[in-house]
Amino acid sequence: MDESPLFDPEEAIVPEIHSDYKVAEEAYPADEQVCGRVKEESEVEPNIVAVVRLFSDPTTLEENRILGISIDRGRHSFLSIQNVSSHPFLVGKLILAAGKTISLGTLSHGKTKEYGGLWYGLEARNIAVRHIYGPRASIRCDITQQNLDVINSLLPQFYSGWSYLRNCAFFASTIWNSISTVKITGRSPLTAKIVYDGIIDSRMQSYAVPVPHHYAVYHASGNGLPIKSVCWN
Repeated sequence: MDESPLFDPEEAIVPEIHSDYKVAEEAYPADEQVCGRVKEESEVEPNIVAVVRLFSDPTTLEENRILGISIDRGRHSFLSIQNVSSHPFLVGKLILAAGKTISLGTLSHGKTKEYGGLWYGLEARNIAVRHIYGPRASIRCDITQQNLDVINSLLPQFYSGWSYLRNCAFFASTIWNSISTVKITGRSPLTAKIVYDGIIDSRMQSYAVPVPHHYAVYHASGNGLPIKSVCWN
């Protein structure tokens, strides 16, 4: 078994286990397909450490209606990372324990009333507590440590800030496209509906795949170090 790496407490945090997490784990679908991943030229035998899923909910919200006209941009796109290795590893500056899952998404300050930028675990909470993102579709990619390193190299640009162009769909598709051979593309600005359509077009989609609510909700900060949410725990 691999030894657990040591992490500098000033550079990463161990998230709190969600205190109300008492629901039995839902089973992942047995027929879930696995997309191809970006590989290193020197790769010989892959060592899969994580399962990454890209989710998107195409629901048209009431707030997306202007003068009675529906704007078909969807609700939200996000990712989940499931640690299937035998040791903890970093997702941004959050330490994800073996066997645990964390959701990742970007949201505006206006939407969260707390922080605009990268959030950890908020989507998992919303599914468990608010029962939203029900119509979500997803695709899956199993990744190596090298792929995870690529994800971590990209996350800092999303720690803080949110805009109409650099929205949840842009974030989720940027991270996904860096590790998967199944690409999500579309006109700018990307929307959750465009991401959803890309997932369906892949013909590798699953529906309503579980997003375990293992941890309390955190958001990133200017330096990336996660801060426990005041509003969403």
